[in-house]
Amino acid sequence: DRAIELDPKNVRAYASRGLAKAKKGDMGSASADFDRAIELDPKDSVAYVNRGNFKQMKGDLEGAIEDYTMAIVLNPKDSIAYVNRGGVKQTKGDLEGAIDDYTRVIIELNPKDGYAYGYRANAKAIARKWPDALADYRLACDVATDNRDYPHLYIWLIRARLGETDAANKELSGYLAT
Repeated sequence: DRAIELDPKNVRAYASRGLAKAKKGDMGSASADFDRAIELDPKDSVAYVNRGNFKQMKGDLEGAIEDYTMAIVLNPKDSIAYVNRGGVKQTKGDLEGAIDDYTRVIIELNPKDGYAYGYRANAKAIARKWPDALADYRLACDVATDNRDYPHLYIWLIRARLGETDAANKELSGYLAT
């Protein structure tokens, strides 16, 4: 509030206050702050990502996709906007659209993003593309600097599902022993 009082055109202050209000459950005021941030600077891609996050949290999936897409138009290198939009698409059942967004992050923006590999692997697993999902979980393990437990668990699950139970057990045991 104080930052806005000092500078009523401070886009970041409105966006940050909107996030704080949303966390407190004051959705109406949060929405007004996100809208005001975008009104002040319609070319601020971060404001669109923040409002997209807010809309996603409220269950307005179409609105979230629109805001993430606008963030991408304004900043085509915004990997967060792609990952978030992919997550919403996945929630809506558009697995191919989600895979495309995650692939864009991995191929063009950040080939070392272990989380994007994991997200893409999840979408492929939901689509029952077992070998492709398995390959992505392995890549997630290769590039991840942290949180490698889940990809290893999913590798075990897929391999067991594919009838490779003994090999899956051996691989997981080897990982857990390290």
